[in-house]
Amino acid sequence: MKRENPFYHRVPIQDSTYFFGRAQEVDRIAALIANGQSVSLIGPRRIGKSSLLSQLCQPLVQAEYGLVADAQTLVYFSGEAWQDQPTGVLYAAIWTAVVDGVAVVGTGAFPTDLPDPMVETLDFPTFQRALRQIGYPERRIVLLLD
Repeated sequence: MKRENPFYHRVPIQDSTYFFGRAQEVDRIAALIANGQSVSLIGPRRIGKSSLLSQLCQPLVQAEYGLVADAQTLVYFSGEAWQDQPTGVLYAAIWTAVVDGVAVVGTGAFPTDLPDPMVETLDFPTFQRALRQIGYPERRIVLLLD
């Protein structure tokens, strides 16, 4: 028996007004993130995974669940258009999203030896080292990879 998808939106829901019925999922995921756990959202296409990630990025939701910027910074990145790109280009794009996300919440100063956020390619060791430098020890960078 095939179930009907309850979501009528054709794109991920960005407006919290239209996001409802997922309080239990948001609560569970936020608790796992706050405790430093990794989380995987798995489900059929267009079931609301991207909308759920978008909801977690809302400042009011983060405040409600204790995901405060001085402890962790949530960074959303959609990989939808990146499947045919070399890994170095993907790492550079994620790095740019991280720098933008940290700049938006305005927590702490950036270390001076980080890669330029406009770099076009980034190898994995440099990407990994940069993530550690920008996040540790003041904050954890939480990547919400869609």
